[in-house]
Amino acid sequence: MSYMPQNIEKLIGWATTFVAGVETHAVAWGLSPQWVADVRGRFGELKAAYEVWEDPATRTIVSHAALTEARKAFKGTVEPLVRNLKSLPGLTVYDYDLLQIPARHSGGYSPVLAPPKTWPVLNIKVFGQGAVAFHYRDSEASTSAARPRGARAAVVRTAFIRSSSPAVEELNGLTFTMTRSPAWHAFPPECIGDTLHAVAAWISPTGKMGPWGPVVKVTVA
Repeated sequence: MSYMPQNIEKLIGWATTFVAGVETHAVAWGLSPQWVADVRGRFGELKAAYEVWEDPATRTIVSHAALTEARKAFKGTVEPLVRNLKSLPGLTVYDYDLLQIPARHSGGYSPVLAPPKTWPVLNIKVFGQGAVAFHYRDSEASTSAARPRGARAAVVRTAFIRSSSPAVEELNGLTFTMTRSPAWHAFPPECIGDTLHAVAAWISPTGKMGPWGPVVKVTVA
């Protein structure tokens, strides 16, 4: 398949990203635990065979043959999984970018996407008993919760601090990524009544960060 690199070292790197994406978003995408277990297992076999073959002390005809078989088995598991993913109506172009597979074209995947120059605007809603919901929209969108092109997710930094206008570097408490809006979090009872500050930035599929948005604050109830 064109989206899987032919070079074995690059294939290992691609597979690491692909499997991590599948494991992280399996529930949201409706993938069965068996799908996840199969691709994780085949990837483990591929990595093990590669490590044996990569070591000059164990690089033999036998280890090369084992690597070839592990590679075939991995591809044999990934290809039907990708076909299944492409049949899902809810997958977005950003999900395809995350997995490094082509979305609406038949050519190879072009993973180089610059991070957005925009930023996520956060809106935090309080629901009582420490529960809050983090909502985002792009700074250039009025209401849409869709991520802009080049954004794999929103990285959110938070902290409970007394400062009225903290710097991003001061927000070193709970940090997490959001691939969909809203994201829920329940803070412990001792945080109720305290002021939560939060800020977010887009992150690209290659891990490059866009600019941080404005810091927002809310009192946890």
